[in-house]
Amino acid sequence: MLEAKAGLVSPAEDAEALSDTILQLYNMSPLDRKVMGDNGRRYYSEHFDHDLLVTQLIEHLQAVSKSGKDNK
Repeated sequence: MLEAKAGLVSPAEDAEALSDTILQLYNMSPLDRKVMGDNGRRYYSEHFDHDLLVTQLIEHLQAVSKSGKDNK
């Protein structure tokens, strides 16, 4: 989330930090929350889009297949 600027984080099993984070989110302006949401959607599209992942997988498999043929 930090890289994407799409949310807030708090340490695991730290109820006080979680409470502070929730209050921070609550006190943010609607525009700031919208910007975080937009950032999250953009980050998802750039890194986890189905078509993108399939294309990357195909390219990887083709490279592995080609490297296997070169070794024979």
